[in-house]
Amino acid sequence: MHLFFLKYLTLTLELFKKIGFYTGLFMDKLFYLYCNEQIKFLVDKKHVHILFDFNHWLQMMMNRILLAILCPLVLLSPLITADNRYASLSAADVANEVVQEFVYGYSAYQQYAWGHDELLPLTSSYVDYSSGYSTLWTPIDALDTIYIMNLTDLAEQTKDLICNFSFNINANVAEFDMTIRLLGGLLSAYHFSGEVEKCLLDQAIDLGL
Repeated sequence: MHLFFLKYLTLTLELFKKIGFYTGLFMDKLFYLYCNEQIKFLVDKKHVHILFDFNHWLQMMMNRILLAILCPLVLLSPLITADNRYASLSAADVANEVVQEFVYGYSAYQQYAWGHDELLPLTSSYVDYSSGYSTLWTPIDALDTIYIMNLTDLAEQTKDLICNFSFNINANVAEFDMTIRLLGGLLSAYHFSGEVEKCLLDQAIDLGL
């Protein structure tokens, strides 16, 4: 097999020379072709020499085998930990933890980005996507969830922000996001409000027009 490969590679190099597809490296100098940085094919004008470091190769293979064993354990460990952590909790306890995490994240938005599209948590700042104008991506996107979680005070604050907002801006917008996040968010928030907060429906109609 090695002899066949050497002959094939040598013939290939000779073909390169004949058709003029070569550089100074092929004609005047030695060069290396690397295979996994362990097997080197040293090529000169006429010969190919294989330099093979068995100890290096063995270490490389052992590392790969160890990696193949450890990777599944590392990837699955959060799932195993989560299962053990929540095994003694009721569904209500787990739901309460979800609500607490939501409130924690949304409170950061209220503190650093209230009235803007999204919070940039690493810099405690915000971003507005519609040509620098806010279209309230986060509060509109979150209001139906707030209603589902029965966070009454938070729902009232967010609803007031949305209902007093004007979409009368001249800006380039992402049509897809406008449809699924804003129009969809307003309609679903109106639904989960028990269809009593008509201002949300009015805002959806205004946005759609």
